[in-house]
Amino acid sequence: MQPSKATPKVSVKFAICFTACAVSTLAPFPPATAEPMEQPAAFDDLIQSPLIPSPNQISAHKSWLETYLATQVGAPIKAEPVPEESGFHWSKALLENASSIEDEKERRRTLYELIGQHLTVAEQLQESRFADTRLDGVGLALISSRYAAVKLNDPKLAVAINEAFILPHLQDAPLESWHELSLTALLEHVVQGYGANQETTKQIAAYELWFGHEKARNKQDFIRLQLAYIYDAAKNYDAALKYLYDISARGDLRDARQMIPVIQKKRADEREEKLQEQEERAAEATPVEQ
Repeated sequence: MQPSKATPKVSVKFAICFTACAVSTLAPFPPATAEPMEQPAAFDDLIQSPLIPSPNQISAHKSWLETYLATQVGAPIKAEPVPEESGFHWSKALLENASSIEDEKERRRTLYELIGQHLTVAEQLQESRFADTRLDGVGLALISSRYAAVKLNDPKLAVAINEAFILPHLQDAPLESWHELSLTALLEHVVQGYGANQETTKQIAAYELWFGHEKARNKQDFIRLQLAYIYDAAKNYDAALKYLYDISARGDLRDARQMIPVIQKKRADEREEKLQEQEERAAEATPVEQ
């Protein structure tokens, strides 16, 4: 696919899908443009986070997406480049209509094709030198990822979309929590994807990144509780307790603090078991006197 010379003037803040048009075969997702880009204010944690993929990782994700989607559809994904004038109409109606197709095989094939088309257009938008236009591309990726997860029950596809089209553009996201594409809203979606795909290490990193930018106390407590659940399941009781101790005693999730004595007992029992094992090994290693 060759990027269009003119920057598309499209808004997807509240309606982010496109209607069917005549289509033409596209080449693979193009590499990032060398054109100088407007740089928003940088956040050190976004730059340094292990969640943020490198250019090579982004390219690998996009190559996988292209091959995977073509396999699901049975043919290369087709779509028209976004014209400068409004040739596509952006609405959720197209994906929603496809979700209601009765024949399951045709429904899934159509949804995979539409998601591929969305990502092809998102790629063009994200090559813009303007942050708002790149954010429109994030919006298309977000709705695509949601439909992959919910309508197709394909968490692997949803995560690949997140890593190729959402995580690399977190710095374009607004900080205002009311915005549909706010930084915290995007990170919340990313967390859900990693959870569904059982990628615990990345899920923890996403929760921690989200926590670092979340200002609402109840949401902060929610993140603490989710991290406590994860660490408790992993038998990392010290980490689980650390998050539970910090949950507000007066907040909506205050009852979660009742988990503290339960996990404290688990920790004590584990330490006792380890001590017994050490004593047994020491006894086995001690020579028996004749």
